Amino acid sequence: MKIRNRFLALAALLGASTLALSGCVIPFGGGDDQPNDDQNTTQNDDSQTDDTDDNGGDGPDVSTFELADTEWTGTVDGDEVELLFNSDGTIDFIDYGGGGPIDHPNDTWSVDGTQVTMSLAFEDGSGNETIIDLTGELNEESLELSGSGMSASLTRM
Repeated sequence: MKIRNRFLALAALLGASTLALSGCVIPFGGGDDQPNDDQNTTQNDDSQTDDTDDNGGDGPDVSTFELADTEWTGTVDGDEVELLFNSDGTIDFIDYGGGGPIDHPNDTWSVDGTQVTMSLAFEDGSGNETIIDLTGELNEESLELSGSGMSASLTRM
């Protein structure tokens, strides 16, 4: 009798587990309720041109502006700087705060759409490194970046 009760308990447990897990299955396609057919997709018409710039018609068109290999001057957190945005995504400080050049491999830059991010590495006296990200809108004449309590104001040379 004990074996039969154990068998029934095991069968009930397996049945309950199967029912519980069947609600967790996501159908292929990510669970999208709409079928993927031509009515739900759009096609790009290459014959039409867009005469507006990336700034919604306000200001210069930055979609063709390349930040790589450009030199800038201004301030980073109040210190006078002159820097170069290298084509490999790194930043070379030609001068930082009057202390001469700084070339740290973790000083980097990137552009995502019209958003510029400068990641700057700062080391304390004990060798610890902190990366600060400054972000702002891409502009081919000047950059106003901020983040983590710091700011940068740069003008293209």
